[in-house]
Amino acid sequence: MTRASVIVGRVVVVATVCLLLLQGARAWGSAADRNRRAHEIAAREPDLYRQLADREAILESQRRIYMERFRKLEAQVRDREQAVAALRARLSVAIGVGP
Repeated sequence: MTRASVIVGRVVVVATVCLLLLQGARAWGSAADRNRRAHEIAAREPDLYRQLADREAILESQRRIYMERFRKLEAQVRDREQAVAALRARLSVAIGVGP
């Protein structure tokens, strides 16, 4: 072997080792990033669930309020329908049309 081929061989081996080390470091870094993100999500999750529960409680309260208003309005409509029916009956008796 010539000296140049030995040097080229060593350069190739050193470059390969450097590439492998860089890939390992990159993989370790991305694993560390995934682990960090998982911890951040786990830390944020309870707060998000609490916010969701608070929002659901607010919406349920609003739903109850609107349902009560709706029931009251339905009762008013029924009362007015009965009043109109009574007035129509009185009117028909007054003008002598009959029921």
